[in-house]
Amino acid sequence: MTAVVIGSGGIGAEVVRDLRRRGQKVAVGWHRSAAVATELSVPGFQVDVTDLASCRQLLAAVARQVGPVTAVVNCFGAVEEAPLLRVESPDVDRLIDLNLTGVVNVCRAAAFRMMKAGGGSIVTIGSAASMVGVPGLAVYSATKAALAGFGRSLAAELAPFRITCNTVLPGFIDCGATAEFSPARKKVLERHIPLKRLGAPAEVAALVAYLISPDSRYVTGQQFVIDGGWTLGTATLTHDLNEEVLDEAGDGARHG
Repeated sequence: MTAVVIGSGGIGAEVVRDLRRRGQKVAVGWHRSAAVATELSVPGFQVDVTDLASCRQLLAAVARQVGPVTAVVNCFGAVEEAPLLRVESPDVDRLIDLNLTGVVNVCRAAAFRMMKAGGGSIVTIGSAASMVGVPGLAVYSATKAALAGFGRSLAAELAPFRITCNTVLPGFIDCGATAEFSPARKKVLERHIPLKRLGAPAEVAALVAYLISPDSRYVTGQQFVIDGGWTLGTATLTHDLNEEVLDEAGDGARHG
């Protein structure tokens, strides 16, 4: 049985590594570069997720050359960070085509293969940013939020065929674009994350591995937020208020 990880960025590459360590047969779907497949010595196949025919060709090639496809991890996407009034129409189209239509295309192609195989698992990497208001990420957040509704409906449709469908929503993970943030910006982020640190790609990969394992066969249609508590919101406010109370108490003691 074979897991196909589509997307070879920081999280995608770590998912491949994790699954390999667990003895899972893995193939990688890549678009621009086959470097991760080459580095990790796993079968790699070029794919354009915005094209349904390309997705079907990918799944067919994996089934033919590696083995029956029983798990697919959608681990790709694009982000455009800019105020809405500055976002150009081509950028809007690109985000929708890749982040949403791309996932729909992959799932359409994968569901058929999994039905033939007698079951399987689909895991899609969304974003915790879709749960909160983040300036400059309006279109990106909209595309990622849409994945939740899509995933729930798909889970209901595919359940009779023993196919599970779940969504993972990472917060600020120290890879990709986040890894390139300045130390000052990372410090600001850590202040607003209750666990006071950025996440590691390996932590997301471990959750994905569980969701495609036999241990999760009774879990479907769910969203799993992995963000160190960032989306709790009030937790950070409570922390800051507690600090303020302690500071005021200290001042009172010093002046008493």
